[in-house]
Amino acid sequence: MIDINYTGNNDHNTNALGYRAKEFSEVDWNNSYVIQGCSAVFGLGLPNDTDTVSECLSRKLNKPVINLGISGSGIQPQYMNAVEMLEENIKPLGVFIVYPNIHRFSLMLDGCLENFGPWSASGHNKKYAQWMS
Repeated sequence: MIDINYTGNNDHNTNALGYRAKEFSEVDWNNSYVIQGCSAVFGLGLPNDTDTVSECLSRKLNKPVINLGISGSGIQPQYMNAVEMLEENIKPLGVFIVYPNIHRFSLMLDGCLENFGPWSASGHNKKYAQWMS
């Protein structure tokens, strides 16, 4: 999966790559579901992991649901992670995708994921936000 540690969300439990999930080496992918999306899936603002969409789904399905939410992202990182799962022969029980707002866009710049959107105020982000509007 792509490394999202740039987000700096130190107030959440995250794995080595910055996802709100256990370490991927510990995941039984064949017996788990995956959910992808933006901050709504990540659970931004939720202090307890048990309140995230992935954990609520996990309780309903009685199976692990791996949270691949990326705060502020567009659909591009979800596509990149889906391709990587295919390349690594990862076959979960199912994949849920919560599509982010169409006005969000993500790019890999200098080895880091940069998210652009209407909240952007400076630099590349400001230019993108102006272009989008």
